[in-house]
Amino acid sequence: MACQIQKIMEFINRIGAFFLWVGAISLLLFFFSSVAETAHINFLIAGFVFIVIGAILWSKNTTEKPKNSRFRLLRNRKSKKTDSPQRGTHDNAKPKSEQN
Repeated sequence: MACQIQKIMEFINRIGAFFLWVGAISLLLFFFSSVAETAHINFLIAGFVFIVIGAILWSKNTTEKPKNSRFRLLRNRKSKKTDSPQRGTHDNAKPKSEQN
């Protein structure tokens, strides 16, 4: 049952992304028609309507994405460093008076 719901939500998400693209293309057509001095207001209205509907459908994706395992070794090192007391980056450097 949960798998079917996830598939439906993914499908709704894809429809939302499609409407966003259609809305963006409609707005682009309006701007091109405006430059050509034959502005078609229908493209502007349709573009905004499709973008609003697409944004609503696209934002409804509530499925949790799996945690990415990329850079997991670096994350493990970083978490180990935060557990141990941090030392300054210049602890091993010689004082200026001893450098000469």
